[in-house]
Amino acid sequence: MARPINRCPNCGSNVSQFAAGCAVCGYDLERARAEAAERGPSLADRAATLRPQVRTALARQDLFLIGVMVALVIFFPIVGAALAAWTAYDQNRGGEPIVRNAAIALLVVAIVFIAVPDLRYGIVGALT
Repeated sequence: MARPINRCPNCGSNVSQFAAGCAVCGYDLERARAEAAERGPSLADRAATLRPQVRTALARQDLFLIGVMVALVIFFPIVGAALAAWTAYDQNRGGEPIVRNAAIALLVVAIVFIAVPDLRYGIVGALT
């Protein structure tokens, strides 16, 4: 999909993306849009669709999800392991490496807590 034309190709003045013609020079913008659509998407448009979009900051819902997983891993490690495994899978498909890596780390902690329950009881005893 070609980008909308915001500048006149003839004179360079700003135009509305819905304008039929340039108000300054009268250039036919509908024809320019049709030609751009025939050419197809530009190289920049195609590169933007191929480039993975990776976030570097966490949203509130991500922090909430990680907090819930931490609580479940500490107090209910089997349920926490299941949630962490599903979250890691889901975030990997969605391309969210930060939450995926946190879920994998919590999955490992949950597995350790399941294998060695005395570790968990020490942490829960310290929290209560």
